[in-house]
Amino acid sequence: MSRAAAAGISIPRSSGVCSVTGERLSPGKPYVAALVEQAGSEELVRLDYAGAAWDAGARPISGHLFGYWRGVVGTSENRPRLLIDDAGLLDFFEQLIEAPFPLATEDAPARGTGGRRAGLIFVLALILIRKRLLLVDSMDAGGMKLRFKGEGGVGGGGRRIEVVDPGLSDALVTEVIAQLGAVLSGEVVAGDEPTGAGPSAAL
Repeated sequence: MSRAAAAGISIPRSSGVCSVTGERLSPGKPYVAALVEQAGSEELVRLDYAGAAWDAGARPISGHLFGYWRGVVGTSENRPRLLIDDAGLLDFFEQLIEAPFPLATEDAPARGTGGRRAGLIFVLALILIRKRLLLVDSMDAGGMKLRFKGEGGVGGGGRRIEVVDPGLSDALVTEVIAQLGAVLSGEVVAGDEPTGAGPSAAL
């Protein structure tokens, strides 16, 4: 089991199949990836939906919807890749920071709803800082004071937030960033990677 999976903040890879229709997600079409918390499970479950199915009201029938992001199914070397743009990433981040759950506690740095959310918020914030979609006002051992870039545009137009440092190890942060990086660069869906592809080829 990976460090991220053990901490409950691993991002599962896509099956490439709509959870409602059972059909493969179609290139050029929008999709929604939903992360779900299931009772008795320390890991997040991922369910993918065709955009039309989600917009028609389809949602996970069990568990707690932890968060979701929207993207478009692209192709590379005739293999489907699930793409997410900056707006989709910011929307996912804002879902997490606005959810009515505790973001961190000293005794739950990366496990349970609050700790898991705090961990993903922290890692997503680092990615958004690298992409210059979040700007750093200040940081210390307890966390970061950030603001969204831009005025009146995507991300809230200069709105300020505080992100708690949940105490994740450097190795765990690196692993989760790599997983999210695979999502951002266009993950290859499960079962579609070429023979002999290493773990870096897909999420």
